[in-house]
Amino acid sequence: MRRPIAAANWKMAMTISESQAFVRRLEPALGPWLDVMDIVLCPPFTAIWAVKQARTDGRIQLGGQNMADSNDPARMGQVSAGLLLDAGCHWVVLGHTRSEAGRMVFVYEPKGSIGAPAPASVRYIAAGCGYLREWLRRGFGEAAEEARIMYGGSVSPESVPEILAVPDVDGTGGTRRGRDVDSFMGIVRQVALSRGV
Repeated sequence: MRRPIAAANWKMAMTISESQAFVRRLEPALGPWLDVMDIVLCPPFTAIWAVKQARTDGRIQLGGQNMADSNDPARMGQVSAGLLLDAGCHWVVLGHTRSEAGRMVFVYEPKGSIGAPAPASVRYIAAGCGYLREWLRRGFGEAAEEARIMYGGSVSPESVPEILAVPDVDGTGGTRRGRDVDSFMGIVRQVALSRGV
């Protein structure tokens, strides 16, 4: 079984103090789930270090929201892989993928579901994630079965069980609801329950 994953991408929301308060409330509530699934927070760049410091044991993983395609120190306004690693990030959002040490987690987020009141239909999610899995099989053979696919786009705790009933979906991401501890905890709980962890 592929390892379940839940991620929150805060985009341009959450101040440093809000980010720290979020982590201080979230971490104790996660309990044993931190050992059986990946939980990733992608705060704004200004809050990455503060979130790292607010964690107590580092099992909540950090991701950057973008990364330059170069380590050239003369590039202004960009963040390199080395700087993200130094700040504690082991994940990065690039387009609609997250990368960790050469392994990929793909995020399928249909444009029409971004900011919508509800996620795309389960049928639509299944078709999109199925297409992505097949594309991976064509390009990477058996290794495609190890790649994880997340669905993102107006995910709520209530929608997670139906979304995770899709065989090719291994986790979900939250943006609006990923900035609210109770909602994100509900998403994490539903991912864990749906995957039996």
